[in-house]
Amino acid sequence: MSSSLALKIILGLCLVIITGCAGSTQAIIGSLKLALPNNDVTLNPALLRNDYRYLRVTVKGGGAALLVLGYQDKTSGSNHQLTEVWYSADLEVLRLTAGRLAGLTGTQVQWKNIEYVKTPIWDRLDPNITFMQNGTVVSDVSKTFSKSLYTQKIEIPKQTRLLGKDPQKLIWYGDFDVHANFPTAVYALSSTRDGLKPVYGEQCLSKEFCITWQYWDEETAKSL
Repeated sequence: MSSSLALKIILGLCLVIITGCAGSTQAIIGSLKLALPNNDVTLNPALLRNDYRYLRVTVKGGGAALLVLGYQDKTSGSNHQLTEVWYSADLEVLRLTAGRLAGLTGTQVQWKNIEYVKTPIWDRLDPNITFMQNGTVVSDVSKTFSKSLYTQKIEIPKQTRLLGKDPQKLIWYGDFDVHANFPTAVYALSSTRDGLKPVYGEQCLSKEFCITWQYWDEETAKSL
């Protein structure tokens, strides 16, 4: 996608939020900063538009906000996977590559310059194969990191913020640091004719800042 087209999408989103000309869109596209536990408008299917793609994002200790897909960009990694770029009402930006968190800016804790090297494709996972995750986490200070990870199946977590889907019908995976015995990120995928499809994910960027993300649509909201 060209930068000019991406800019038009962003400016269009800003205009919708500022003017409210799209009606329900103004009410439904939220801000992670303002996501309050007792004011979850994301669950109202009447506010969703068919011409938008939504991502429901929650923050630990807070509520939920819907982000809207701005555009998709091809990554420079070995698998050349598409990176989805999602925007909130305050233009907080969340990036996902094949369901994995690939960037977060405009928030209390930010994840920048994220690069995955030799990330396995979901349909060809092998826990004996490792891949690299490089980037910078920014809070009070900026700190670069480089982790060697592997992915394997896990049991269904006891607590998640998954909604509208039967966790028993999803396949659960975790990304594990080779130096730890607990997952650094958790994912739920559905089995489709086209292969495994990401549905939900969760990850902590620091001890205090954890987020979840779930692909969201009218059908999911109506099932609640």
